[in-house]
Amino acid sequence: MVVPVAGRDLADVSGVQAFIGGELAARAATRIADEQLGELKAIQAELEDAYTRDDHGGAVRLNHEFHRGINVAADSPKLAQMMSQITRYAPESVFPTVAGWPAQSNKDHRRVLAALAQRDPERARTTLSDHFMAGVAPLIDHLREHGVVDGATSRRQRR
Repeated sequence: MVVPVAGRDLADVSGVQAFIGGELAARAATRIADEQLGELKAIQAELEDAYTRDDHGGAVRLNHEFHRGINVAADSPKLAQMMSQITRYAPESVFPTVAGWPAQSNKDHRRVLAALAQRDPERARTTLSDHFMAGVAPLIDHLREHGVVDGATSRRQRR
């Protein structure tokens, strides 16, 4: 039996990702090596290129690598494992097709990179947490429009 996906479920997953991801980013900001930061910047440049070329598969892979790089830099294996487990419930492959998401994601990732470069844990926590939460409404709306989300609330009701 297939259990329908509700907008609330997606919002719940994003909320958990925002909390854990924010903590991982804060820890990464205090531990990240210059080499790791350089790798994240290179991944982000490739990700932006993938979005420009409408390479959805490449964008999904590179986005995963970007977030994984932060998780590795955080040096918090149990939190990273929890993030990996919750991410299984997020429809990552859909995000490149959500209207406006590639531009929003790039902007958010650049803000996260700036916070990491400044070794600012609070800013890193906030920017990454905000990044996860920024995707909730557009994702639910996109999936509702495609008949995937069952019982999704309207954007106004979620606010």
